[in-house]
Amino acid sequence: MSIAIPQTRRDKNYWSYDKEQGVTFKGRTFAPERPQDYEDILKVSACRRCRFEDMTVTTTEPCNREDGIDISYLCDDIVFDNFRVDAGRLYAVTVKQCRNILLQNGTIGRPGGGWERVDIDLGNRSQYRSLRTTDVVIDNVHRLDGQPVRVRVGHADRPTLRNGIYDVLTLQSIGLKAFVWSCARIDAWNHKEFEILQWEEITEARYAR
Repeated sequence: MSIAIPQTRRDKNYWSYDKEQGVTFKGRTFAPERPQDYEDILKVSACRRCRFEDMTVTTTEPCNREDGIDISYLCDDIVFDNFRVDAGRLYAVTVKQCRNILLQNGTIGRPGGGWERVDIDLGNRSQYRSLRTTDVVIDNVHRLDGQPVRVRVGHADRPTLRNGIYDVLTLQSIGLKAFVWSCARIDAWNHKEFEILQWEEITEARYAR
């Protein structure tokens, strides 16, 4: 049986699911008493073939420092179904270095904050800058205030958008693409080593516990 436990590592995420495979998680509420102590409230990393159903991510003010839900680092075939996010100083949901992600039947109660004003962010800067986020579907996701869900597309394919009102932020998307590209160039100039990966090169060893 797979059990989620509060995150205790230095990145200060409130709750994490890491390297889970073929598991369905249902009916959880993530509501830290001191959200300002955490970057992300719910972090999903290197998981495959997992479903997250009836999830609520919520914070009081002051809210957490970064994202409500962070789906990142080699996640593949992930479904979030019937979720609500009232968290995230930056983004309600961010998806990076992942593929085959379905976000459906969702409500965003706290719009993305900061100067960016982004609700769902795709393909932001992360550890493996070369790995593109692909095959994201956003279906029946709405903002509680009735405004369009604001989507930004960086190092990612354009998502499939269904059954909702969405606004793909064109200029911000171009800016994010340039930002991720420039980060990789700066690392190269500074002689930092980082691994260049493509999806077809990823083996089972990447998911080994």
